[in-house]
Amino acid sequence: MRYLVKKDKNSTKPTNICLVVRAFRGVNIGEYCILIFCLFFLVIYLFLSKKNDIFSALYVGLLNIKIGINWFFIVVLFIFFYFLIRFYISFISRFNKICQDNKRFKLKLIYKSCYNSAREEVVFLFYFLKYLFLLIIFMSFSSLLFGELAIKLQDSLVNSYLMRLDYKLFGFYPFMELSQTGSPWQIFVPVVFFAFYGLSSLMSLLFAFLLFSNKSRELLVGYIISISLAVVIAMPIWFKFPANSPQNAYINNVYGHKIEENISISLASHKPNSYVDRAYKLSGVKPGSVAPVTTMPSMHVAWGFILLFYFYRLSKKFVFIILPWFVFSSFGTFYLGQHYFVDVPVGLLIGVVADYLGRQLVKLEKKYYQPNWLDRLEERVKGSVALDTRIVFSIIKKLLNKFNIYLNFLKLKRNITER
Repeated sequence: MRYLVKKDKNSTKPTNICLVVRAFRGVNIGEYCILIFCLFFLVIYLFLSKKNDIFSALYVGLLNIKIGINWFFIVVLFIFFYFLIRFYISFISRFNKICQDNKRFKLKLIYKSCYNSAREEVVFLFYFLKYLFLLIIFMSFSSLLFGELAIKLQDSLVNSYLMRLDYKLFGFYPFMELSQTGSPWQIFVPVVFFAFYGLSSLMSLLFAFLLFSNKSRELLVGYIISISLAVVIAMPIWFKFPANSPQNAYINNVYGHKIEENISISLASHKPNSYVDRAYKLSGVKPGSVAPVTTMPSMHVAWGFILLFYFYRLSKKFVFIILPWFVFSSFGTFYLGQHYFVDVPVGLLIGVVADYLGRQLVKLEKKYYQPNWLDRLEERVKGSVALDTRIVFSIIKKLLNKFNIYLNFLKLKRNITER
């Protein structure tokens, strides 16, 4: 690419071609991937909905941004309060300095102090929001397409085929047999329940670790690509094998379809325990509504595997916590009636493929990426976050020491009174 960045003979300034190439080389591979995936989802949505107005489709996609925020709500909340506190401390320190240097109270100086504090924090905030906004937008546009898929493919469901496949593998229907009240598996129910519904919290937690830690940016970009790539890889399978969850297809029977005799007999004797019943209330769709068709393969399993791998790359010690979570979460996919058993191995395969391709794409970035001011900003922000973390921990340590001193004092006073 060097021949593209030659300078003009009559000027020391770079040419227009040079500026364009430099701009493209300053964008990381994660940003390119999310942009391409969102455009891909938008084109499919326009094709399925038979709409010609791309701007109205973009508007509907952006309206779904709430769904994307819900997936990473913990990170959004943390960043909001973190920068609110930073801005407050920065403003107060500047205000105190102005009061000490100037005996007369001047509104102009106060305004300038507030402006400088806000500008500094907005620059810091840009780094965090850049990566977070990518995943939120991706989740928003993917949910837009999933809604259209659910409408268009509700007459092509393969629910019965997947149920028969599960029956051939086990000789019974796993989601009904295992979750019965009094089943020996019932002792794991609380762990399985919280492991299954803790996926979005763990995704947010890992994102925060990668964003704030001093680990290489490649880990964060690889994580973003792998999470989004898993959905893109699963998309053709959802087209070919659209299926509602066992709960929506059989417990709720959303579309009122005729149920096979063997399944009806099992349903008649199905008495789920309290946790499974709570899962049905949390995840179910009411009869007559449109139910999702993104059951096979399971994104819970695919994303769970990606989380396991990236937590391992952060620290090998995390494996002792995340591996049991992954096992219980994967078991919960069919135990809680949200997936068929066959969704689990297919979801695991997609997770492996997405992780591998994500790492290869990150390696590809090294061939073209040119470091820029955003990389310098990243180093500055991470250094500031590390300093803030040390300060917070030192304050907590001092408070704990004072608390221990106070407890020892009470203990000593009690001993004296007893004597």
